[in-house]
Amino acid sequence: MRLFHLSLFSDTLMMDTSVTIIFPQNCTRVREDRRPFFLGSYKVLYLLHYLKQNETSWIRMSSIERYVSQLPLVVVMPSVHRSFYTDQERGFPYFTYVADELPALMKEMFNISD
Repeated sequence: MRLFHLSLFSDTLMMDTSVTIIFPQNCTRVREDRRPFFLGSYKVLYLLHYLKQNETSWIRMSSIERYVSQLPLVVVMPSVHRSFYTDQERGFPYFTYVADELPALMKEMFNISD
């Protein structure tokens, strides 16, 4: 099992945001230039946190790593603060970020399905 904590800039939100990702253990190989590449196309599960939590909550408060340890599944857990996952009239467009930008970024960065 591989655990990634990413900090990335969101063009939709116009700010840095965090994402935690769980990958299957044997998902990568190293090329001759020492850069990793991801094998196969993995199914993806997006886990969304509760109001008072963040992208690490599923790792800290559940057994998600154990649950998916034998599955060819990538788990993506974004941070969206207290947004209710909505595009806010006087706030940030979190729904657009989670529904559109984040899946596209994950597919571009890693070899995962839509």
